[in-house]
Amino acid sequence: MDLQTLENRLDATITNAKQTGMYVIIDNHSAGGRSVPTDWNLNTQFWTAIAARYANDANVIYEIINEPEVSPGQENSAFQLIRSLAPQTPVIAWSFESITKVDDQAGLLNVLTQGNRIDYSNAAVGYHPYEALGQEGRLAILASQMQHAGYPVVMTEHSNDHTPPLSYLYSLNTAGINGTGISWFFLDGTGWIDAVTGLAYEGNNDPITITWPKD
Repeated sequence: MDLQTLENRLDATITNAKQTGMYVIIDNHSAGGRSVPTDWNLNTQFWTAIAARYANDANVIYEIINEPEVSPGQENSAFQLIRSLAPQTPVIAWSFESITKVDDQAGLLNVLTQGNRIDYSNAAVGYHPYEALGQEGRLAILASQMQHAGYPVVMTEHSNDHTPPLSYLYSLNTAGINGTGISWFFLDGTGWIDAVTGLAYEGNNDPITITWPKD
């Protein structure tokens, strides 16, 4: 869509979210996974237009780009651009499609170390558990390694396809250092059931159970 249409939709979404106490993650979702070259010039255009526009909205989080090809230099530059325009907005970097593949091919911590212009005092490493079916233990180890190396982490995408079962998703609630949990997001859900009220939302073909906090 064109920029004006995008901004109009984001304006409405963020306004509605404020009224309901919700956060909005703005994510450049133009990348198509590790097998597709990432258009970093398009990413620069996107954030040049968007980053400053919502910099003062306290309920907004920026995610640099979804599943880009692994490029520490580009990741550094994109972070610096966003941070120059939005000094206080939390940023999710990297958004790896498959941390097991990144680790096999280049060493996960080695890649993160090269992102040396990213300030993690208000940022986190985003990752996905794709291509890791049956490797739930390894996913947990890699997440722990990132945390112990000083990187805050967030699992930003879990779909019903090509990922570990929902038991892995739920395990994140008590994962991480001292069992404090790792935040996660669910993609392409066909619905969910509120564990407090029992109400079903947006279909019921493959619901997940979520207990919403009362406060």
